[in-house]
Amino acid sequence: MEDANNFSNSWINGLDAEIQEIDSNQTLLALEAYFNGTAPLTSIKNREDIPDSFICRSIEKIQHDVGLLTVIADDKKIVKTFEGKENYTLFNKIDDFISTDEIQEKLQALDIISSKIGNLLQFIQQSEISNPTIRDYLSENIGDAIWNATVDGITYSNDANKATISSASNGQDINIDFTKPIHYGSDQIGFPFELTTEVEIEYFIDKSEYYMNLEYGTEDLAVGDWNDHVFEASEYIEVNVSGIISVKIGTKNLDLSEISELEEDEFDDYFHDVYREAELNIETIEEINPI
Repeated sequence: MEDANNFSNSWINGLDAEIQEIDSNQTLLALEAYFNGTAPLTSIKNREDIPDSFICRSIEKIQHDVGLLTVIADDKKIVKTFEGKENYTLFNKIDDFISTDEIQEKLQALDIISSKIGNLLQFIQQSEISNPTIRDYLSENIGDAIWNATVDGITYSNDANKATISSASNGQDINIDFTKPIHYGSDQIGFPFELTTEVEIEYFIDKSEYYMNLEYGTEDLAVGDWNDHVFEASEYIEVNVSGIISVKIGTKNLDLSEISELEEDEFDDYFHDVYREAELNIETIEEINPI
C-alpha cells in the first residue's frame, strides 16, 4: 500500500497536478444523481456511472471557484454533462487544446532559443534542407511507433476486418508539413507528417472463408492452423501512416559569449551542430490506412 501511495504521489507531482477533495455536499449531489439517473449517469442506479458522477461534481465545484473553466475529457458522459453550458470550454483531446491559437501563442513565448537565434521555426525549416534530421528519424523509427498497432480494412479478417502490425520497413515518401507547427513550449515543436511503409500484418481468418475465397492464388498470404475453425494468417501490405513528430532543441549548452563572437559563416555551422543533437519523438500516430 505504501509503495502504491508513493507511486501515485510521485506521478501527481510530476504532472504538477492537484488532488481535488470531495466534500460532503459533492458526495450528496453525486449520490442523488446515482439514485435519480441524472447527468452524467445514463440510468438509475448504474454502478459504472458512480465515478463519473463524483468527477462531474468536482468539476462543477472548480468552475464555481474559478469562473471560466476548460475541461479536457474523452469521456462522452462527462462531455455531455457540460456541453453547451455557460463558462465551460470543452476539448476531447489535449492535442486539440494545445493547438488553439491562444495556447500556441503562450507556448511559443516559452521558446528560449528564439531569443538567441531568432525564429525557431525558420531555423528548423532551413536546417532540414541541408540536414534532414526529422525525415531520417521518421524513416528509421516509424516501425517502433506502429508496432502492434491496429489496421482496419482487412477484408477476410474475422475480427471486424482488423489486423495487427507485427513488423514494418523504413518509412518512404515522407512528407512533413512545416507550415502547421504545434508549439509545446521549452523549445519543442511538433509537425504533422505522412509517409508510406511496408508492414507485416497478422490476423485470424475463418477456414471456411479461406477455402471459398483464398485457397488458390494467394502466395503472399501465409496461414497456419490455430484451431479446427480458424487459420492464423500473415501477409505484407503497404500502408499510409500519419501523425505528429516533435523536435526539442537543447539550450543548456548554448554559450552566449561564444555565439556573439561567431562570424556569419560560422553561425550556421554552430547551430546545425546544436540541431543535430536535438531530441526527436513521434508524439502520436493519427491514422494507419492500407494502400
